[in-house]
Amino acid sequence: MQVVGIFALVASLLFVGLEMRQSQRIALSAAYQSRADSSMALRMAPLESESLQTAYAKLYGEGGDLESLTPVERVALRGQWHGTMVYIENMHYQFVTGFITEEHWKTNRNELTNLLRRIPAWRAALVENCGNYRASFCAEIEAEARAASE
Repeated sequence: MQVVGIFALVASLLFVGLEMRQSQRIALSAAYQSRADSSMALRMAPLESESLQTAYAKLYGEGGDLESLTPVERVALRGQWHGTMVYIENMHYQFVTGFITEEHWKTNRNELTNLLRRIPAWRAALVENCGNYRASFCAEIEAEARAASE
């Protein structure tokens, strides 16, 4: 009877372990989906805002600078950039705490690099306001800014 009880206990522990593993996979999948939803929302924002559309057209299509934007376009663009930085900082936090892979972080770091290289005025503003972010993320911004200005 004791042997049967031990086997039943071991079997129930294995079952609980498998359930926990499955729950962890489901949670990781839900977190990944949430990040994808946030990323898509940031990328779709310019399609929903006329001010962002014209700001992007001036900056990227016409090769303009921040001075070529109207005040409304600047506000819209600043909001979009701030949302993007909060998103990228969150990805950095999840990377350093082990919740996302290095491969996933590298794609977000590439986005940060591209943003810092495209618009020098934004790069300067980010470095100047680096105190709004965690110190380790600020170090990433400063390192990318130095590389972009070289």
